Amino acid sequence: MSSINPAMLHQKIDSLPETLLQEVDKYIDFLKVKFFENGYNAENANILLIKKGKDNIDNNRLISHAEARRRITNYIENKNL
Repeated sequence: MSSINPAMLHQKIDSLPETLLQEVDKYIDFLKVKFFENGYNAENANILLIKKGKDNIDNNRLISHAEARRRITNYIENKNL
């Protein structure tokens, strides 16, 4: 994955249609709460994701690959952009 700097990200956001900006704003708020207000830092990001995945497996929160593809397709088809 290539790295991105704040200026590049800002340029991408500026190119989005206004109708999508509200979704981006909500997602940024979500990320701030999920990661930064819960002690997230770059060094432990992979460990946190692995623990989350293991917890999902341990608690039987699994879906098949076919079901995941179906849900993604359904989401894309029903998303109003």
